[in-house]
Amino acid sequence: MKKSLIALSSILLAFGFKAQAQTEPSRPIELSLWSPIQLGSETDNVKGVRLNIFYAKNNDLTGLDLGFFGLGYNTGDVAGVQWNFIGSVVEGDMAGWQTGIYTHTKGEFRGLKGGIVNLQDDDLYGWQAGLITLADSKVVGLQTGLFNKAGDMRGLQFGLVNYSEKLYGVQIGLANINVEADPLYFFPFINASF
Repeated sequence: MKKSLIALSSILLAFGFKAQAQTEPSRPIELSLWSPIQLGSETDNVKGVRLNIFYAKNNDLTGLDLGFFGLGYNTGDVAGVQWNFIGSVVEGDMAGWQTGIYTHTKGEFRGLKGGIVNLQDDDLYGWQAGLITLADSKVVGLQTGLFNKAGDMRGLQFGLVNYSEKLYGVQIGLANINVEADPLYFFPFINASF
């Protein structure tokens, strides 16, 4: 009886792992015109290179994501370089370099994020650069742009207008706002809080 249970457990585990591997296949190359017109499925992981003309959508990506005219979208995590002309969007975490006219990471970001409009939902560790840089949570590092916003800024904001809910660092710009520093929450040119 004991051997039968062990054998049955082994078979069930093997089928479970095989089913998981089939639902999240990994491919070394993804080519996309407009998702779903692409080599693989939107649920595939890419470990290598993804090239797209207008729109590509996959789960996780490890490697290089290059979009000539379009948008690269990931429902999972990204590690590497994500360069898409229109935009780069990651629903999970990202580590590396993300750029495009529009960038958006919903999870944690570590590295360099640059574009015209940059959105960050979770914590950012590194450098966020663009015309408009918006981070809802904590930023540890550097924000540069015409308008910079951080929930909890720990580092340097350099731009025309800098805004933070909490500041542990320096703001350099024409208008610097640190909401937590009541009553002197606004300071022109330079603002610091430690």
